[in-house]
Amino acid sequence: MTRLIQCLHISKGYPPADPVLQDINLDIFQGDFAFLLGKGGSGKSTFLKVLLGLEPPDQGHVLIEERDIAEIPPREIPFFRRQLGIVLQDSKLLMHRSVFRNVALPLEVAGSGEAFAQKRAFALLRMLGLEEKGALSCKCLSASERQRVAIARAVVNDPVILFADEPTGGLDAQEARRVMKLLEDVRVMGTTVILATHNASLPTAVPGSRVLVLHQGKITEQTAAE
Repeated sequence: MTRLIQCLHISKGYPPADPVLQDINLDIFQGDFAFLLGKGGSGKSTFLKVLLGLEPPDQGHVLIEERDIAEIPPREIPFFRRQLGIVLQDSKLLMHRSVFRNVALPLEVAGSGEAFAQKRAFALLRMLGLEEKGALSCKCLSASERQRVAIARAVVNDPVILFADEPTGGLDAQEARRVMKLLEDVRVMGTTVILATHNASLPTAVPGSRVLVLHQGKITEQTAAE
C-alpha cells in the first residue's frame, strides 16, 4: 500500500487549556476512506487543520507523499493545495457568484477548458440535487444547499486527498445519503477521503472504511465499519 500521509508525534494545544492533540502517530494510505470520529470539542477540526498545514503543530511533523508540509516554500503552497479537496465548516463560498461558477472555480484555476469545466460542474450538481440551482448566486441558497455546493467544489478536480469536516452536518437524511454516495464514488475513482464527524453511525455507510476515534487527544482505530 502507498502511504499518503504520515503523522509523526503530533501534539497541539491552546494554552491555558489542556492539550488538544497528544503525540499522535498515524498513517493514511492511498484509497483509504477514513472516518475521524469524536465528540464536539474533541479536536477533530484542529487535527484536520494541522494535516492541511493551516495550523502548525506544537510538536511533530506531517508528511504528505513523503514531504514535510512545514518545509514547503510559500510560493509552492497554492499548487500543493490544488491537489487537495477541502470541506471545512466555514465553506468560504463566493457568495455573490453563481453556484456553477463556485463549483467550476478550481478547474478554471487549473486551466481546464470551459467545456470540460461545465460538464464536470453540472454533473456534480446533478448528483447532489442542485442542478436547478446552478444559475443562482450562493447568497440565495439555504445553509444545507451551500454545504452541498462546497462539497461539489472540493471534489470537482479529482483531488488526491479529500479532507471533509462534518460534511453531512445540517443535512436531512436524503441529502446526507447523496453526499455519502458522492464521497464513496470519489474514493472509488482514486481519491483518499478523510472525513471528520461526531456521528458514530456514519461509518456504516461505507463498508470497509477505517474508523479513527479521537478521544482525550489520542487516536485509536476501531474495527472497520461493516
